[in-house]
Amino acid sequence: MKVLTGRRAHVRPMVIVCLNLGLRRGELLTLRPENVDFYRDLVVVNGKTGEREVPLNSTARHVLQELVGVAKAKGWEFLFTNPNTGTRYKHLKHSFTSALSDAEIEDFRFHDLRHTFGTLAVDRGAPLAGVRDAMGHASLETTNRYAHGTEEGKRRAVEAQEKVIEIISGHKTVTKQKRQAG
Repeated sequence: MKVLTGRRAHVRPMVIVCLNLGLRRGELLTLRPENVDFYRDLVVVNGKTGEREVPLNSTARHVLQELVGVAKAKGWEFLFTNPNTGTRYKHLKHSFTSALSDAEIEDFRFHDLRHTFGTLAVDRGAPLAGVRDAMGHASLETTNRYAHGTEEGKRRAVEAQEKVIEIISGHKTVTKQKRQAG
């Protein structure tokens, strides 16, 4: 994010929206002001599997409010419009690739932002079916490919199980903190 300034500043809101909503690049770059419904707090996306509604979180809402305001003020058809040409961005190859290079990030594609969304959503406890619907997948099998486990997520899963067993058995377990303190 630190290198998405200056001539690459237009990529920053794209990355933020993708990380927060899990959109495909094509879905993102074809968003129009009328696709954002602040009254219902969602964005209507036209994707590979048809039209879907993706709820907004506060971060995405803030960025999209600014983008919708600019697009309406300038009469742009699309939220992500090149101010120099007045046409929508169709790809991000040069600006995104050079930003990755400057940030010393290797082996990363714009689509990996979508994988990050899926991984973090599942890792933070979002139901897999909800992640599937937000991402516009036809099946949970596809969503599973995006939901890569993290060490922190695995630890929370095991600790959650421990709490369930503790409730069922009535046996208190000794936590790492208790062992270190005792």
